[in-house]
Formats: sequence, structure tokens, C-alpha cells
Amino acid sequence: MDITKILICPKCKSNQFSKNNQIICNNCNSNFSYNEKNNQVVFEEVYKPNKVDEDIFTLKKNNHKRLLWRELNYLKIKKYTKTIPNNKLCLDIGCGPMTNKNLLNKFDTTLYMDGAKFNSVNIVCDFEKLIPIKNNSVDFILLSNVLEHIFSPQFFLNEIYRILKTNGKCLILVPYQIKLHQEPFDYFRYTRHALKRLLNNSNFSDFLIEEIGSTSNIIDNFLLIDMKTKRNINFFSKKIIFFLQWVIYKLFSIQRKFDSASINTLIPQGYSVEIKK
Repeated sequence: MDITKILICPKCKSNQFSKNNQIICNNCNSNFSYNEKNNQVVFEEVYKPNKVDEDIFTLKKNNHKRLLWRELNYLKIKKYTKTIPNNKLCLDIGCGPMTNKNLLNKFDTTLYMDGAKFNSVNIVCDFEKLIPIKNNSVDFILLSNVLEHIFSPQFFLNEIYRILKTNGKCLILVPYQIKLHQEPFDYFRYTRHALKRLLNNSNFSDFLIEEIGSTSNIIDNFLLIDMKTKRNINFFSKKIIFFLQWVIYKLFSIQRKFDSASINTLIPQGYSVEIKK
């Protein structure tokens, strides 16, 4: 698709553009880099990634008979997108190196947005300031592990509401119990109560919040991280602690064989939020 048909200028919010090896706002004359071959416009680069090539996630066989956070995300997106017709316009915000491309290829039109200039991203911008998309123009938005990296979540969700069409849908996947990641752009962990209040304040009323991720995933991650903790203690004490950690991990592995799927709503690994405008 002609990407300019859906864009607004992040500086003046005009939707009138012309193209001449660049995208030029006809209102404020701002020039933005445009790669016609990749259908990529660069409004602003928030950060520079170490690698710019695609890194598409695929679900592999899990020998532990349990699903990790990323795998749970994959299955949730796969299931949810089956409810949306293929002829809809999909926008993957915070897509990174095309992590979910395999799941979103079903749509006739999918646009990928990120703050970094990955090779296959269509719109590079700072979507914390403004999502440079016209009002009421997107059928489906995916926010997979993005909201915790947004410093002003209320403004951001207001923007999501603005660009969604009436009856448009949005799927949010957000962690709750997880290590610091993508630093220094890791800001928040949300409870279901915070998510509900933020959504209500953005005028969303039709949404479903569900806990995802078992307690086994959380404890497993915590144990592995703790085993790598640097301790300023004597060598003998370190050996004792490591042995105890190893024993706990092995005992927990036995427990996991009996139950690796139960979700504790007081300490979920994260949340899935299904929204309809």
C-alpha cells in the first residue's frame, strides 16, 4: 500500500504528503527519509539496534513440556488473529526485528512500527510522542511486550484509541514477573487493576484481561537468575549456596512434572488484554 495514505506528520499532524526520494509534509515542509523499495519512512530513530536484520520467532518443541513467556505470547497471538479477517489492516507497534511476522503475514496489509530502523520496519518513529497514523484508520493493533517500555502509558493508550477504527481490535501482551530487559527502556510492571484503569481512562469499555504464564515459569526464571548472582562472600559460602540452589532447582523440576500449567492470579507471569473499540 502507499504508506502516505495512512500517515500524519509527527510535527504538525497534517495528512498531506508528497514523495520525492523523501516524504515531505505539504503543511510544514518537514522532510523525512523514505525508502520506496522497503516501503519505509523514518520520522525519528529512538535507538539503534545491534542488528537490523529480521529475527522472526518460531515455536519449537519444548522438551520440558511447559511453555516459556515468549512461546505463550506466540500461541496467544496465533489464536487471537484467527478471529480477525485477513482483509483487515494490521499494525504491529514495537515490532522489533519482525518478531511476529510469521503470525501477521495472513493479513492483506500489515504495517510494522518501531523506534529503531530495522530493515523491514515500515514506520520508524517515537510513538511515545505521537503515533503518526490517521484517526480511525487501523483494524487491528498488536502490542506485544511494549507497554512496559512506554513512560507515559495513558497518553499512549489514548493514541491507540484514536487510531483504531470503530469495532477495531487491539491485543496487548505485557509481563508482570520478568527480569529487567531492553534497558534503559524498561519502566513499569502492571497489575490487572492498573491496566483496567488505564483502559477506562482511554475510553475503552469492551476489554478482557487475563493472567497468563504459570508459577513454574516464574520460579524457574528466578532460580536461574539467582544462580548467576555475584555474591561478595567467601568461597566456601558460595559453594554451599550454589549447592542449595541446585537442590531446590532439581526438586522444583520434579514438581513441574506433576503441574507446569497452573496460573496463580496473585503472581501471574503477565497479562493478555483483548480490546474492542
